[in-house]
Amino acid sequence: AATSLMYAFGSREDTDCEDEPLYAHYLATSPHVYRAYRDEVLAAQDSDGRRVVARLAKLSGGPAEDAASTTTPPKKKRIVFCKHMAKHAAGLDLTELFKSADTHVLLYRDPTRALASYHAAERAETVGRATLDET
Repeated sequence: AATSLMYAFGSREDTDCEDEPLYAHYLATSPHVYRAYRDEVLAAQDSDGRRVVARLAKLSGGPAEDAASTTTPPKKKRIVFCKHMAKHAAGLDLTELFKSADTHVLLYRDPTRALASYHAAERAETVGRATLDET
């Protein structure tokens, strides 16, 4: 559902979408986590989580005080849709993302459906055995 929602927002001209931008950070800092596609993700994304968070903060228009400033022209109003998994941000300071005047929407997945999804991925051998750390 979250991916479908992201694609729907992505069809808007005023929206930028980021699909799990902290995934490479998670894989780089979690060598014990098996993913069949690990190398591809690490090659395609920036694995420096702090740099990714700083980039995302700039996408959203900056701190709230900038939005109210009379000397700084207001930035074009737009939507930044980031689909994240909380575990991908482990060890990162995300406060920069919440300093803006933006509105954040959090979607939570039904835990029983999430476990069923992990089980299916295990059978397909794209992920290792799901542990409490993985969920």
